[in-house]
Amino acid sequence: MALDETAKTYQRLEQVIQGSGRSQIEAQQEAIQLTKTLNQEIMLSGASQAEASRATQDLVHGLATGTLNMRQFRGVMMQMPDLTKRIADGLGVS
Repeated sequence: MALDETAKTYQRLEQVIQGSGRSQIEAQQEAIQLTKTLNQEIMLSGASQAEASRATQDLVHGLATGTLNMRQFRGVMMQMPDLTKRIADGLGVS
């Protein structure tokens, strides 16, 4: 993911996490870790920059609203399959 996209993703994640009741420090730490994880997943997926950007935007939007619609979910699933598997494992679903 390009540096500007990474910065935007971090900022949005920090807002979402802090909005969930975390302190600013906790939100910053969690946003850093999640941004790092997303970048690693994108690198592993081999997705183009445009595909990765769209999937990341969809995921962050889903986190912000508390829901992913089918189009957003499909995009994340196709572009970041390893992350999708980790989310499913974390939720206890297959």
